[in-house]
Amino acid sequence: MKKLPVYFIIILFFSSCENPLKKVYKPSSYEEDFRKIEIYDRFSAKKIEFVIEYEFPKYGTTYQELSDRFHEIQKEVQTQDSIIRTQLNSLKTELDSVTKNLNNIKVKSD
Repeated sequence: MKKLPVYFIIILFFSSCENPLKKVYKPSSYEEDFRKIEIYDRFSAKKIEFVIEYEFPKYGTTYQELSDRFHEIQKEVQTQDSIIRTQLNSLKTELDSVTKNLNNIKVKSD
């Protein structure tokens, strides 16, 4: 008889520890869900927040799927960043060349 309360407490504990990452994303309940996720797993909450800011999640997507999508998006962002940096360096080189040519023209005209 004494062990019954212990089992009851264990069952109550596990039933109250529902994984909020298994819930389906809904814009209407996002703020409440996000608070629960943050308590459950702060790192996943940050990844989910980033994914939702980057793209609009598909209907039926779980928070776990959103968290898993983070690395894919991170690679996309890094690729885009690399392309932009390459383009920026190319434009800088071109600007330097034009500036040098302009300075040469000024020197010749003086």
